Amino acid sequence: MVVLDFHFWLPGWAEPTEAAWREKQNTLLAGDDWIADGNYHATLGLRLERADTVVFLDTPWWICARRAFVRGLRSRSVDFELPDGCDQSRFRQVRDEWWLVWRIWRVHRAERERELKIISRHGTQVAIHVLRSKLAVRQFLDVCAPHPVASLPTSIQKERTLAADCTPKARNQLGAEAVRTTNDPEADAAYVHRSRR
Repeated sequence: MVVLDFHFWLPGWAEPTEAAWREKQNTLLAGDDWIADGNYHATLGLRLERADTVVFLDTPWWICARRAFVRGLRSRSVDFELPDGCDQSRFRQVRDEWWLVWRIWRVHRAERERELKIISRHGTQVAIHVLRSKLAVRQFLDVCAPHPVASLPTSIQKERTLAADCTPKARNQLGAEAVRTTNDPEADAAYVHRSRR
């Protein structure tokens, strides 16, 4: 699992140049099988060129905003990893997550249209799935996983979900629904990509 946010930030929360970020993704996505979690528009085409599956989480803006607001209030779990050289004080966490609430409200529709436009250019190369509800996630995972994810203990749901390898038949059964790659109900990742085999 390649969590793009983790790899994007440089020490001190500095942003890399677009060229450096592309090079880093080339390295991260060099293998045959991968799942990338994140939504950086400028380099989305790079990931789409290498992917065989795209999952677009089409969650209503008010749910995304509520989740960001709640994340600002919660303490991070002990196993939460930050990029090297990036500290996150309680103040910074609240500030960043609550700023995200405002940003979601302001640009959600425009970003959604922009992302779908980029994805549509690659529509003939990749299987595209759109998630609109938690029920759709559960149904997709139940079809894809060797054992229904919902019946597994929470500690291994994430591993099973990440290992899910859906067949074209399973994809066709679910039509335009999608898979979520984490058991964290508060996550708002926009895309998941797997490499072509």
